[in-house]
Amino acid sequence: MADYFTFMLLLISTSYLTKCCFAAKFSDMRELYNNLTGDHNRYLRPTDDQSLATTIATSFHIVTLQEINEVKGTVSITGYFDLKWKDVSLLWNPYTYGNITSIVLPLDLVWTPPILAANSGEKIKYIRMKGSSVRIEHTGTVIWTPGSRFVFTCSINSVNFPFDQHECMLEIVAWGYSNSEIVFNSTFDKVMTLFYSSNSEWELTKTKALNRYLQDGVPEIVFILHFKRRPVFYVFNLILPASLMALLNTLVFILPQESGERISFSITLLLSGIVFLTITQNLLPAIALPSLANVCVFLIGNMIISGFVIFSVIISSWLYYKRDQYIPVWVEKFGLFMRFPCYNHQTSVPVTWKRIAALWDIISFCIYFIFCIVWNIQCITSLYQT
Repeated sequence: MADYFTFMLLLISTSYLTKCCFAAKFSDMRELYNNLTGDHNRYLRPTDDQSLATTIATSFHIVTLQEINEVKGTVSITGYFDLKWKDVSLLWNPYTYGNITSIVLPLDLVWTPPILAANSGEKIKYIRMKGSSVRIEHTGTVIWTPGSRFVFTCSINSVNFPFDQHECMLEIVAWGYSNSEIVFNSTFDKVMTLFYSSNSEWELTKTKALNRYLQDGVPEIVFILHFKRRPVFYVFNLILPASLMALLNTLVFILPQESGERISFSITLLLSGIVFLTITQNLLPAIALPSLANVCVFLIGNMIISGFVIFSVIISSWLYYKRDQYIPVWVEKFGLFMRFPCYNHQTSVPVTWKRIAALWDIISFCIYFIFCIVWNIQCITSLYQT
């Protein structure tokens, strides 16, 4: 037992002494810093053989989706890149500097690739965080993780709003270099979403990362983001209210003529439909290609139906308050042919314009109610299926 405790004591003492002997000191760090930055040229591409391209391992981590602006056609996200490359001028032996295996240097002291977003939706500028640093390993590997808010353009197709999906690309290029000097190598085949916070309006369905070159040979890496809108808010606050108002519009023919509110009721619902159409147009870009948004077609169709309803209500009121008692023969035959309860088939009961107006109301109500239901079901079904 005594031998065991003696052995453990020697082992702990050896470990402590080894740690003390090889522990890094401030003087070691300062000496390493001076040696690395003394004659280092941050403007030269750090490759021994300049005929070979510098390979930059690249990955992108998305953090938040701030906004998808359909009117401007831009996407705003926050995230950061993880860039790694070899710098042959930043090598050292760890045992020479107190077992230091890595060091953090200011960004302006080392060479970094001049990267920018080629499809920026704002002023084009280099992706550089002021005051940031890079980590350098003793093997010469440089690790740079610049982060920022990225606003880039995206082709927005709002035909299927609010059930639309969009494919947006963040295009990163190494400006000023050719593909024989810099090569992007995607670390992963997708965008990393480990730190991503979900958006309340948009769902990030899938991502992809691609390496490619522009036509003039500029190296480029593309990060593809697929977004799908969450439609519940617009369904309950836009589509369903518009459908209910369209159905309510047909009920105007049930109101009695003596109320005097038929035309005002119809015009109020027509104006409500115009308000919904205006709200929708403010949410969508003013484009007609590839086609008008289906929800706009749906609202315009309901507005046209409301216009015809107002026209029918005016005709009904004109017939109801018509003073001329003469009724053409074809009108009487039409009433007999339709055989509605509003018309008494006994020849002893006179036919009046009020009875003709009631017949007109019944026919109009049946036609508009059925057509309105068919139109709304067809439009909502087409919106959902897309």
